[in-house]
Amino acid sequence: MTSADSGQWEDLYKPTDGWSAAAPTGWPPVVDQKITVLPFQEQHWNDFEKLLLDTVIETESVVRALRYGGPGQDQGGIDIAGVRPDGTWHAYQAKKVKRFLESDAKKAVSAFVAGRRPFGAKRLVIATACSVTRTQVRDLLHESQKQHTDLVLEQVWDAEHLSRLLRPHPRIVARFFGGHVARRFCDADALRSCTSAPSPSGGGASRHPAPPGQPLSSFSNPFSLEVHEAIRPVNGGEGLPTLPAYVRRSHDQKLRVTIDLALSGNSSMAVLLGDSSTGKTRAAWEAIQRLPEEWKLWHPSTQASFMDSLDAVEPHTVLWLNEIHRFLITSDEAQDERTAGALRRALGDPTKAPVLILGTIWHEYWAELVRKPGTTDERRESRSLLENCRILVPETFSARELAALKDIEPADPRLKEAVNRAEDGHITQYLAGGPAQLDRYELAAPAARSVLHAAMDARRLGHGLALSRPFLMQAAEAYLTGPQRDALQEDWFDAAIAYLSPPCRGARGALARVRPTPDDPLGQGARYRLADYLEQHSKRNRSAVCPPDAFWVVAEHHATTAADRSALALSAHDRGRSASAERLARSAASLGNSTGLTGLAQRVQRERGAREALAYFLLAAEAGDNAARIAVAWQYEQDGRAGEAEAWYRAVAEGDYRASALVGLASIAWGEVKSRQRCVSTPKRSRPGAPVPSSTKRGTWPLGAATRSTHSTSPTWRSRRVTRRPSRAWPGPI
Repeated sequence: MTSADSGQWEDLYKPTDGWSAAAPTGWPPVVDQKITVLPFQEQHWNDFEKLLLDTVIETESVVRALRYGGPGQDQGGIDIAGVRPDGTWHAYQAKKVKRFLESDAKKAVSAFVAGRRPFGAKRLVIATACSVTRTQVRDLLHESQKQHTDLVLEQVWDAEHLSRLLRPHPRIVARFFGGHVARRFCDADALRSCTSAPSPSGGGASRHPAPPGQPLSSFSNPFSLEVHEAIRPVNGGEGLPTLPAYVRRSHDQKLRVTIDLALSGNSSMAVLLGDSSTGKTRAAWEAIQRLPEEWKLWHPSTQASFMDSLDAVEPHTVLWLNEIHRFLITSDEAQDERTAGALRRALGDPTKAPVLILGTIWHEYWAELVRKPGTTDERRESRSLLENCRILVPETFSARELAALKDIEPADPRLKEAVNRAEDGHITQYLAGGPAQLDRYELAAPAARSVLHAAMDARRLGHGLALSRPFLMQAAEAYLTGPQRDALQEDWFDAAIAYLSPPCRGARGALARVRPTPDDPLGQGARYRLADYLEQHSKRNRSAVCPPDAFWVVAEHHATTAADRSALALSAHDRGRSASAERLARSAASLGNSTGLTGLAQRVQRERGAREALAYFLLAAEAGDNAARIAVAWQYEQDGRAGEAEAWYRAVAEGDYRASALVGLASIAWGEVKSRQRCVSTPKRSRPGAPVPSSTKRGTWPLGAATRSTHSTSPTWRSRRVTRRPSRAWPGPI
């Protein structure tokens, strides 16, 4: 269940007058019919398989369950395997289909009976999304059962049966279908039990979110924690374990110390530092295998969900922050710092101890987070969090590690291939499919190659992971010559994607389609992700390449998010494309992200001075950026335009820049006081013979006159005050 679900659970299911409250007298009864069968057909096949795993864990009395293999692998006719306390294994096959026919059942049973039956499983359960099971299917399974008395083959879980199993489990239903479905589907007693946990005061439902995390035993599939899949051997490979055998390296010993601290009851943290496919996540996976069963693991998906549930973390929880920069480097630097500070407090909170925080990060993001401050300390919390927990993961295997690998490689053809073909000890990169991805890029036809170039340049210049189909299709044409464009077929882009997207020896394709997650705000439309290894390759080999002009024009209209457009705007400016930079920044601001305009203003300020930058700061300020409002107000203050400066200071909303605004307002008020003190007690007459007011004859100045412009003609009295106050040093966070 997501953090949003857990936070709203009580509101969704809390009965106002009791579940059995009678209807008001005199009113006809209102029938709010329960949902009888869950909409399994509306699920994606992967979600249906995950739902089946959770159902097995909750209803099958298993001590451990796992998803067996992944797409494209030989799974022996099963998708999920579970073991009961007596040591017997049970197999489950997920069939998210509209119709499950007799031929489908025959094929499934034959694959299980005649196959290798992983773990020696003796029982097969077929779960389908169909509303009911055909009689022909049940007859076939009955006949198969009579032929194989040593096996259990008759069980089919259709939509009706799955619904009966899930009715007492509203948390699973809410996780996959939403809280509103769970409220109308699940039993009242089950719903009540979710919100009736006693509060610390002893009464009423708890208003705290449920502690995040799941038992470690439920994370039996390493791919669910983003461990890279290994290559598939060229010849054979049937019967191999999910991951190749692991060779412990120098960084594993350092990581072991962190695990030992957690096992001794002390909270600890380790961040594995290395570039793509160096074995960071695999090392963390191997490390947590030492933790006892009482430990849980929490794998948050976004910074927002992480912050929502962090306070509810219980002792003996692993915080799995793979690619930790996703939580500490976003478009909102202030929120990033709050996240880092919250992690530091969690480590030091004795009521949560022990917690174990495991993260991974690339070198470029590490450098950004721990760089030494200049005039201001932008990343102080992040640097304090990370500077003492780094564990460096070498890109290559040492001679000793290669020797240890050769001792075990004959038993695994994947390791044998890696030892024989990996260059200069890059074992993990080869296992993760990097060379195959690079081959696919280098051998691509011009059309597919141009699509990759557009994706590579977009990623290295700041675009997010998800690249839209219109962006790639239109930007790619800019990388082709005239004759190459004229030769394109109508379906050229689909053909290019068909070439680039298939997995590379078990790893992600060079440019693979990604499906949105439940908390993904990207909306509709196909999205594609460039392989990490190719992204690193492009940063090393295309750093001096500036994309063609048409690339920037396409980005103005088809970059996926406003944050993407802001990032590309800054890259365009850095490459001398000022007009494109301004258009991209304005486009981002129109979608609610003004960081591009503010970034342009800062660059112009450094290059040409504050006055040249004022126009950009004004655009960003008008778009609602508080940092830009502070900059505009400060410049107006220096120019003596106190009224306009005050208006911009007052426009700053509550937040991280409020303090700067208050300092500016105080400076303006103090300047007015100093101006009055400099006024000459007797003003000059504006013309000969004009009378002097009686109030000034006594040596006083008329109230408010000191604040009027010296160029005003009404009233006729002029002060000798200095309208331009002494310069105040820039106080803000810009």
